[in-house]
Amino acid sequence: HRASAERSKLSLGDEDPTTLQCLYHLARALRAQGHLEEGKHLLYNTVEIQTRVLGEDSPSTIESMSELAKTLEMGKNYEEAATWYIKALEGNKEVWGPDSDSTLLACENLGRCYELQGLSSAALALYIKAMNEVLTARGISKPNEEAIEEVQGWIDRLCILPPGHTLL
Repeated sequence: HRASAERSKLSLGDEDPTTLQCLYHLARALRAQGHLEEGKHLLYNTVEIQTRVLGEDSPSTIESMSELAKTLEMGKNYEEAATWYIKALEGNKEVWGPDSDSTLLACENLGRCYELQGLSSAALALYIKAMNEVLTARGISKPNEEAIEEVQGWIDRLCILPPGHTLL
């Protein structure tokens, strides 16, 4: 990944989207190897350049924000991770809609980060809001089995419910 990023920088420049993708992949590889600080700094830089070059609502920028949040979360910097997860969630809603898989994954990531901070009430409120947004986006006036199943797993992590019972 380092070699690809360097070749891309030399041939295409520091701000070319291909170079930024190479840097993104390098940062993820560094994180996977436990080099959280180096990966974090690389992702900060990548997000900053992507925001300037591609825009804050570019799918690539949003994806990098989410990866930065994940790296911060792994380093137990939960508050800052939550800030970046919120940006990624809002970006996904804007680009893909409130009921897209990308948006729901971003919601789950933010909720998990809240849980890690001991903010179960915030996570639960987020999950319920997400379900309501999904229902609205799909034109459903009240929860059905499919909609409930979309967020039930998240809620189950927060609440110990008797088998066969649901919160909603």
